[in-house]
Amino acid sequence: TLDRSSAASDVYKRQIQDFTTPLHNHLKIKIRCTQYPILKLSKKVKLHLFRIFQEVMNNIIKHSYGSEVHITMRFSNRNVVLSILDNGIGFIQKTKPGLGLYNIKLRASKLNAKYKFIIHKKGTQFIIVTPIKYSL
Repeated sequence: TLDRSSAASDVYKRQIQDFTTPLHNHLKIKIRCTQYPILKLSKKVKLHLFRIFQEVMNNIIKHSYGSEVHITMRFSNRNVVLSILDNGIGFIQKTKPGLGLYNIKLRASKLNAKYKFIIHKKGTQFIIVTPIKYSL
C-alpha cells in the first residue's frame, strides 16, 4: 500500500521489495511507505537505515520462527520512522547482545536515531525514529 504516492516513495518501496523478494519463500511480507512530498534523504541516512533494516530482517529469519512481516516507512518533515513487525516467538534479550544488535546500536547512534524493540504476545516490533533534514 502506498500513501501520497511520489517518485521517492516508490524508490524506497522498490528497494525494500528488491531485498525482501528472496524471502517470500519463508515469509509473507507486507510493505507500506508514506512519503513527505519534498523529502530527500542523504546517502548516509539511506545506507544506515538500509543496513539496520537488513539486520532486523536477518534476525527475523534466523530467530523469530514467524510467517509474516509488516514493514512500514513513514516520512514527515522531521523524521523517518521505520517499523518492522513480525508474528514470531518474540525477542529474547541475551545477557550480552550479539554483533547484529551492536551494529544496529552503532548505526542508530551515527544517525542520532532512537530505536526500540517491543515484544508482543505474538511477535516483536522494531521501531527506529531518525531525524532528517529536507530541502525544497
